[in-house]
Amino acid sequence: AGRVVAGEETDDEAADDSDGADEGAADAGLEELVAAAQEEGSLVWYSVPAEEIAQSISDGFSDEYGIDVEFQRLASRDLSQRYAAEVDAGDTVADALFVSNTPFVSEAMGNGWTTPLADAGIPGYPGDYPAEFVLDDRGTTIASIEPSGIAYNTDQVGEDEVPTDWAELAGPEWEGRILLTDPAASPAYVDFWSVVLDAQGPEVLEGIAANTIRTYPSGVPTTEALAAGEGAVAIPGVGSIVAGAAERGAPVAYSQPDLTTGPELVVLVSADAPHPNAARLFAWYLLFGEGEALANALPTTASPLTGEDLPPEYTRVSPDAQQRADEILGLLGAG
Repeated sequence: AGRVVAGEETDDEAADDSDGADEGAADAGLEELVAAAQEEGSLVWYSVPAEEIAQSISDGFSDEYGIDVEFQRLASRDLSQRYAAEVDAGDTVADALFVSNTPFVSEAMGNGWTTPLADAGIPGYPGDYPAEFVLDDRGTTIASIEPSGIAYNTDQVGEDEVPTDWAELAGPEWEGRILLTDPAASPAYVDFWSVVLDAQGPEVLEGIAANTIRTYPSGVPTTEALAAGEGAVAIPGVGSIVAGAAERGAPVAYSQPDLTTGPELVVLVSADAPHPNAARLFAWYLLFGEGEALANALPTTASPLTGEDLPPEYTRVSPDAQQRADEILGLLGAG
């Protein structure tokens, strides 16, 4: 504890003054950044989130700062290929990107295509952002999460038997009733199943494999098959896809286990951004501004900043998950 001496500050008071000074500097830095971005007048960004979310974010940014916004919505693989081709050609188009946390993120930083957020001059960064979601090794921060869950057909699964945990699906009552998104179709599925394996053991993966009736290449056809009645549950379920199908009248719903992981979205700033100040302001907007709420507006998404809607046992994927791919695929009968 600090000494109390007449005419001197305590350590706590000095710390409070320092915090206030830091906040003041951040506020001043943000005002300067807004002015510089408005001088540039434009922002171009590439989006993995759905069209309606990207449009909402763009409209919000434009309305708040008076900056013209253009976005392109692309699937992860298409986005990374397009961005790499443009940068390699010396024609960087995107000022910023809102992308899935895939190996492309590390590749982009390693190649010098993107500027680590810690070096980008973003006011107040990282501040009080939860440390587990600040990825210094990838030069970025997770801004949105869509936890994986269990999709089910409401015509085939009664209210009293809706599964709420992955281990339940290894039981004999689910034999021949499970639709599985092919775990070999993407590294993301290996990541997901590595979390279940570590928490619940190999017998759960083996039991789920034994109860699976067929597999599909991605979440969309899996959900379509579920809606058509080809199975009772589909895993891992993607909440936004299930919600969209339900809105169109499909007999599908969604259950969210406490234990899960899921796709994570990060924000990147291009090193050669045509509008560098607008890019930095956009990163601030997604992480700390109104864009944070817009990016996490769907009921199936969760905010890393606030923890809102984040399942209580949400688990980040271990760095060695991909090294265990053969084991995981073997347990799931996909090896």
